[in-house]
Amino acid sequence: MGSIWKVVLSFAVIIMITAVGITVTAANVDVAAAGTYLEELSALIREGNYNDGMIRQCKKEAEENGYVLDVEVYRRQSYDRCSYARVRLQYPYRLPVFGIQVYKVKERIL
Repeated sequence: MGSIWKVVLSFAVIIMITAVGITVTAANVDVAAAGTYLEELSALIREGNYNDGMIRQCKKEAEENGYVLDVEVYRRQSYDRCSYARVRLQYPYRLPVFGIQVYKVKERIL
């Protein structure tokens, strides 16, 4: 009778460890997806020559995908055409098994 409880408890532990592993893997997939999305947006903004219309469109698209995009464009005084930008992408980091949802930020300078 005691060995039956050991087997049941072993299965319960295995199921819990599997659930935690799947949750952590899913959270890491979200982080990788946010990084890839930031790269795509950065390329669009850079290729659009830091155009305000392009930045607004990227912000709208990011919001539709569940992200918050913040872009600060800096224009150099001496070179009117040359500029750079700081791009921040805020994304959700979720671990539902533990009831955790925090927002993390990825940042790039273009």
